[in-house]
Amino acid sequence: MIWSEDFVIQDDTGIIFLDYKQPLALFSWFFGVFIAPSLIGRDVEITGWYRRAPVPYIELKTIKFGNEVKTCYVFNMKILFSIILIVLGIILLFVRIPAL
Repeated sequence: MIWSEDFVIQDDTGIIFLDYKQPLALFSWFFGVFIAPSLIGRDVEITGWYRRAPVPYIELKTIKFGNEVKTCYVFNMKILFSIILIVLGIILLFVRIPAL
């Protein structure tokens, strides 16, 4: 799809699929509509995590093109959500619930 935030990148060794996600899907859609078309045919530098799946892909952390860098914040949100759950679990561990 032309408005998709997912890419296929090619280098001398072959092709790989890239997955650009944001915590809110609306931001990914804006990236797919407004920025992705300008990256076609350009040299980019990516960082991310290689994911094994039936079709392997890279979950992007950053994508750098020219002097501009776009960052994906899904990893940061996962860490924040995990910390919130840990703190909530510790609080619930020490809170006494009165018996009925």
